Amino acid sequence: VQASRRSMTIVKTVDLNGIGSHFIPHVGIHPATYVNKIILGGQPTSVSRHPYQREDSVFPASLLLVNVRTGKMIHSFQCLFNKKGKKNQRSINNEEKYPTITSLEQSPAVDTIAVGTSDGSVHLINTLHDVKLFSLHHKSKNAKVTNAVSSISFRTDGNATRQGVAPVAVGCDDGSISVWDLTPVDEDNQDGKPRRTLLTHMDGTHHGGISKLEYLPGE
Repeated sequence: VQASRRSMTIVKTVDLNGIGSHFIPHVGIHPATYVNKIILGGQPTSVSRHPYQREDSVFPASLLLVNVRTGKMIHSFQCLFNKKGKKNQRSINNEEKYPTITSLEQSPAVDTIAVGTSDGSVHLINTLHDVKLFSLHHKSKNAKVTNAVSSISFRTDGNATRQGVAPVAVGCDDGSISVWDLTPVDEDNQDGKPRRTLLTHMDGTHHGGISKLEYLPGE
C-alpha cells in the first residue's frame, strides 16, 4: 500500500498460496533490516505441518515470515507453542485452541519483536532463531470483556537508558494500560527465569479498548 495524507493506493497484492486454508491474517509488521519480508500474525484455522517441520511435529500456523516479492512463506514460527506436540488430525476449533495474534511491534533490538495475543499475553521472541525470550501476562477484571492485546509500544529514547529502565507499554481491549520494565530482575522463580517489573497498571483508561499506544520521543 502506498499512502499519503489524502489517499491510499494498493500497489501490490500478495497471494498467500498454501496458507489460506490454515491461516487468517490479522496483523502484520515489517521487521527492521528484513528486506522484502513481512511477519504476519493471525488465527490458525487448523493444525498443519510445515514442509520443513519434522514428521512427528504439528503446529498451528499463526505467525509467519513471508516474502512479499515472491508471495511465498519462508518460515512458520513454532516458539509460541509446545514443541513436544504429536502429529494428529485434531481441529483448532474443537479439542485444541490457540490464541489469536492481535498485535505485533518491533523492539529496539534487531531480530526481536513483541507478539500480543487474544488471551492477554505479550511474548518477546527472537525471529532469527525462532526462540521465545519471555512473556508478560495481563488479566481483565471484567469477565465479560476480552483482554486481547491491542497495542504495544517500546520507549526507545536515551533518557530511559540513562535511568536504567527499558519500558514497554501494553494496551488491551478492556481499556487497560500496563507499563513494564523489561530489565531482568534476578529472583528465584518456579521456572528459574528472571522476572520483569510491572511499573504501573491503569484500568478503564479508554472506553471501548485501546486502539493505539505510542511513546513520544524524550517523554
